[in-house]
Amino acid sequence: MIAWVKGLHIACLVIWCAGLICLPLLLARHDPAMTSAQFDRLRMMTRFTYAVIASPAAILAILFGSALIPMRGVTADWLAIKLLVVAGMVLFHVHCGALLSRLGHETGRRAYSISIVRTLVPILLIAMVLWLVLAKPNVIPALERPAPRLAITTEDAFNARRPHPPGARIQVFHLSSPPPRPMTPPATTNPSRGDRQLPRDLTSV
Repeated sequence: MIAWVKGLHIACLVIWCAGLICLPLLLARHDPAMTSAQFDRLRMMTRFTYAVIASPAAILAILFGSALIPMRGVTADWLAIKLLVVAGMVLFHVHCGALLSRLGHETGRRAYSISIVRTLVPILLIAMVLWLVLAKPNVIPALERPAPRLAITTEDAFNARRPHPPGARIQVFHLSSPPPRPMTPPATTNPSRGDRQLPRDLTSV
């Protein structure tokens, strides 16, 4: 399902981008020196490109792209910048529609000169969207976490402070554990000969 939505999003986006590049060129070709038939034909072609090709492709590309965000769970910071660039593409699309509407409501013919801004704006916006999607840059770098402190055990601290000869055995007790009981050797008695108990048979004599 995600593959189908992604494929439709890319297809509609390509059509929309092509329309954004072609619309300024079509508007610039409206020359008052053209005949009435040629002028009307060019105007109908421009309207068809805007209303039938570019506008539906823009709506579908935005809808499919919005559906991909929750489906893929994308929460990266580059996505916010991509949405801002797409908003710029929408504004340029509306600008082209305003020029086309003005062209249809004017009684006389008017030549729309092609400018560098109208040519480069859609190209720069499309290139920026393509770079953000492919590169996925980390625009807002994450805060560097401090290096983790090495846990030093009580035994290491004891050995570092009190050097001991090699081969010596050191016993270290942690504070969290209860103190061990002192190991005392078993009580051994060595009674004298007079303290020994005689058998009952001998004492009874």
